[in-house]
Parts: sequence; structure tokens; C-alpha cells
Amino acid sequence: MQEQSKCIASMDFVNDWKTWRETLSDNIGRARSLGVSEDTIKSMAVRVGNYLSENVCPGTKEEQVLKELWDVGSPEERKCLASMIFKSVTGTEH
Repeated sequence: MQEQSKCIASMDFVNDWKTWRETLSDNIGRARSLGVSEDTIKSMAVRVGNYLSENVCPGTKEEQVLKELWDVGSPEERKCLASMIFKSVTGTEH
């Protein structure tokens, strides 16, 4: 586990889970409406996921599991994980 001084508390980065999900869903929808490809959206999500995994302390058991999956995942597996997160927040099949 990372020392608290080396990472940002997740709730400092994300105000609350509901707001984060709504914001993520809105941003994905906005990117799609602007014609951004699914591959580009997933690529950006992987970069954000990498940042979060390296800099944000998991605040819940669920966040810890997600971090562990992310940390051991290959680049393709991370894209799949990002896709599943997108599906869960947007309710779409993309």
C-alpha cells in the first residue's frame, strides 16, 4: 500500500461516486457527439486510468480491486476495463 503522502486521497480527486459517474457519462456523450471515435475515447480513458492508478489512493475496497486489476492488466486488458466502466456509467453497448 502506498504511503498517504505519496498519493492523493480518492475523495480529494472525485467528490463522490455519483457525481463522478454522471460527469464521466456526460463527457463520454459529449465526445461521441463531437465525432470522437470509440478508440480515441478508450485511449484517453487508459491515460486517465494510468494516472489514477499511479497517483490516487484507493478509498474503498472496490477502488482497491479496480486498481489491482488495472496494475496487472496489459494495455489491451486496460482498454477492455475502460470499456466496461463506460458501459456501466453510460448504459450503452459501445
